[in-house]
Amino acid sequence: MEVSLPSQLDDFVRAQVRSGRYTDEQEVVRDAVRQMRALVKASEDPTVSGLVRDAMGIANQAQRDVTQVLQLADRETGAFGEVVGHAATLASTAVDIVRKVPGARELDRVLRGPIDMLTATAERGEVQAKAMRQNLEATAKALGLLTAVLERVNSASRSVNSVISPDA
Repeated sequence: MEVSLPSQLDDFVRAQVRSGRYTDEQEVVRDAVRQMRALVKASEDPTVSGLVRDAMGIANQAQRDVTQVLQLADRETGAFGEVVGHAATLASTAVDIVRKVPGARELDRVLRGPIDMLTATAERGEVQAKAMRQNLEATAKALGLLTAVLERVNSASRSVNSVISPDA
């Protein structure tokens, strides 16, 4: 097989031989074709070419999902706060009624149990929502780091590909 190269590539091949990296021009061309074959095979292999891109897409989507859950957690934390506030107001109102109305102690006992239970439940929910938010924030941060690492891998891969096949 005879191959003719443009003068730029011909000069490059001869320079590789002069540098001592290759013994002759044929060895340079054989090595270039081997590298090209490896690059083509890698680009056709979904485990190599598509995994980084897919992983970045998954990490970005997961980060968006976590952000949505954080927004929901914020709304729920606000709702728990409102419930605790309303329960405290009800409890205060019940105490006022007991003080003002003779014989209302029985009413206070009837109201106090459910109000205290509601208040305790809302406070537990608020604590759980805060813990969930902290966990989700940590997850979002980890996903951000994963995305950054994947972007570096992708960038390095593009750099390697541009060195291997500069015409691409």
